[in-house]
Amino acid sequence: MKHLFPIFQTHPNLVYLDNAATTHKPQSVISAIVDFYTKSNANIGRSVCCLGDQATQMYEESRQVVQKFLNARYPEEIIFTRSTTEGINLLAKILCQDLEKGDEIILTELEHHSNLIPWQQIAKIKRLQLKFIPVLGTGELSMETYKTLFTSKTRIVSVTHLSNVLGNVTPIKEIVQIAHQNSCLVVVDGAQAVSKILVDVQDLDCDFYVFSGHKLYAPTGIGVLYGKKELLEKLPQYQTGGKTISQVDLQQAIPADLPHKYEAGTPHISGAIGLAKAIKFVRTHCDMQKESMENSQILFHHEKHLTDFLIKKMSELTEVKIFGNSDQKLGLISFTVDGIHPLDIATFLAGKQICLRSGHHCAMPLVKKLGQEGLLRISLGIYNTLEDCEFFIKQLKQAIKLLKGV
Repeated sequence: MKHLFPIFQTHPNLVYLDNAATTHKPQSVISAIVDFYTKSNANIGRSVCCLGDQATQMYEESRQVVQKFLNARYPEEIIFTRSTTEGINLLAKILCQDLEKGDEIILTELEHHSNLIPWQQIAKIKRLQLKFIPVLGTGELSMETYKTLFTSKTRIVSVTHLSNVLGNVTPIKEIVQIAHQNSCLVVVDGAQAVSKILVDVQDLDCDFYVFSGHKLYAPTGIGVLYGKKELLEKLPQYQTGGKTISQVDLQQAIPADLPHKYEAGTPHISGAIGLAKAIKFVRTHCDMQKESMENSQILFHHEKHLTDFLIKKMSELTEVKIFGNSDQKLGLISFTVDGIHPLDIATFLAGKQICLRSGHHCAMPLVKKLGQEGLLRISLGIYNTLEDCEFFIKQLKQAIKLLKGV
C-alpha cells in the first residue's frame, strides 16, 4: 500500500504511527487536487461559463460521494466545513441559541477538546449545565450512570465515536436510543471513527455527525457536518454572506435552501474534491470482514490485527503500561513507560524515523483522570505494515534500555 503514497517515496524508511493526528495522502488524492487547479479552477454556483459549471458539478458530485459514504438520506444533509472543530462549534452555536438558563448538555470524560471547549464556552454564555458520562477503569463508558444523568432540562448529548486517546469504539447506537427516549438531540464526533469503521448515520440514527477529511487520507481544511434534513431546515444559520441567501434587500435576507444555508463564502472546492477522491480510495482498498466492534463493521481488517500484535508485544515489556481495555482497541494505543518521560521516548524514536505522538492529545481532562501528565500514542493507518510494528517494538526496547541505563 505504501507505493500509493508519495510521502514514502520521499522518506522510504519512515515508520508513520501518528495517523490519529493526520494521515498521508495517496497519489490519487494529490492528482485530483492538481487536476482541479490546472484544468477546472473556477468559483462555484456563480457563473454559467464552462469552468464555473464544471467546478460546480465536481463540488456537488463530491457531496454525493460523502452522502453515500455515510449513508445519509439526502445530499443536502451534507454540509462542507473546514474541520470537525468547526462543525462542532457550528452546532454548539445553533443548537444552544434557544436554550434557557439551567438547561443541560451531556458529554463524556473521553472527549477531545474540540468536543468539550465549544460546549463549555456556550454554557458560560447561556448559563447551561454540563454533565459527563464517566469513564470506567477499562476505558469504557459507564452506561448505567449515563441513564441517570437525564432530567427534564437535558437537551443535547454530544459524544465521540472512537476515543482519540484510548482507541475504544463507544456504543453510539445505545447512546442515541437512550438520548432520544429522553427527547434529546445527539451530536457524534466521528473524527477518529470514519477511517476505521463503516459509518451508517441512518442506522445510528444520530441527529448530527461531524468529521475531518485530513484524518481520512484527504486534504487539510475540509470537513463534514451531517445533519438530519428536517433539523437543519429549522435551525438558524451559523455564518452568513455570499451563497447563503435566496433573497436579500437592504433590511433583511432570506436564507438559501440546504446545503448552501450553512456554506458561507467561497468554499474549499479542491478540498471537497480531494475528500471525495479519498473516500473512493478508502472504499476501493478496504478489506472489510465480518469482524466488528460495538456492532460497527471494521473497514481495514489488517489494522485490527496490527493493533492486537502491538498490544501483545508491548504487554510483554514490564515497563510499559497500556491504558484502556486492550481487547476493544482499534488502530490506536496509548501507553507510558515506567520511569521515562513520554517526550524522551518520542524523541529517541524520532531519531529512528518513527513518528508517534506524546502529550495530552488534546484531551487533557481524560489524561489527568488517568493519573498522567502525558501519554505516548501509536495510531495506525492503511499503509502500516507488520514490518513497521516489528521495527517499532525493536526500537522501543532499545529506548527503554538506553534511557533507563540498563
